[in-house]
Amino acid sequence: MNKIYDKLFLLLALLLLLGSLAFYFLNLGSGAQSTGFAPLADNAYAPIQVQAVSGDSVNWPRPGEQSTGWIYDVFTPPKIYLDENGQFVNKGWKIMEEIPFGIYLADLARKPYRIQLEGYIEDDLTDASKSLLLLYDEEAERSVRARVGSTQASSEFEVIDFKIDRLRDKNGNPYKEIYATILDQRTGEQVILRNDERLYQEGVTIRIRSEQNPEVDVTATEVGATFETPAGSYVIEALSIDEMAITVKKLAVGERDAEVKRLMISEQSNVLPESDNEPGVLSTGEAFDAFDTMF
Repeated sequence: MNKIYDKLFLLLALLLLLGSLAFYFLNLGSGAQSTGFAPLADNAYAPIQVQAVSGDSVNWPRPGEQSTGWIYDVFTPPKIYLDENGQFVNKGWKIMEEIPFGIYLADLARKPYRIQLEGYIEDDLTDASKSLLLLYDEEAERSVRARVGSTQASSEFEVIDFKIDRLRDKNGNPYKEIYATILDQRTGEQVILRNDERLYQEGVTIRIRSEQNPEVDVTATEVGATFETPAGSYVIEALSIDEMAITVKKLAVGERDAEVKRLMISEQSNVLPESDNEPGVLSTGEAFDAFDTMF
């Protein structure tokens, strides 16, 4: 029974759909013929007269200066810039061309004291004063052998004392501290020499050069020294012997501010070469060579 009702409902729906379509197409055909415009006999349209409109000329005024001093155009957005201080301004500013600092540190040298202690040969382990001292004359560029109480007239010094301190570090490892005291006959002063470090005179020699101009070669000896190069004027403000570095200030010129830069020497060695043996102590072969010059 349900199936019969389903078929009847489906048939009724189809009839309604067909009726709706027939109504739509009948009205569409009649609507196309009922336009509001009646064509002429020869199917030509009659022209319509349109009144001509004459345009008036308009003169736009030139933009005037605002209270801020800026001038805004009518349809163009204002040009806004940022100055070197981060402030908004109506005029652009010229970025200055970066100029190199102009110089570099070529050398930072200390003049060594004219007599250096290079090593020693112990004759008696219980009495360091009997050791043979191996010294070097920097001025004459030659080795000098001497003992406590002896005088080297050609090098102008006398050995006053020689001392070896045998010590231990915090871990109990033994080490030595060696001192030689000489009398500098030029100055009349006593000078203490060590075999594990070079002794230098007071003062330094600072050598500054330029990568852009090979003719620039400046030598200074103290902090506060001023000099000029084609790249500008400079003043040495500080130096560090331990770090082999100096601080240089490039003075201001015109609109350019002063510039400070730290110049360093990356590779520098003022340490005496060490052998595989204990520093300052000669090996057996070296000791025999030293005896050839003994007196």
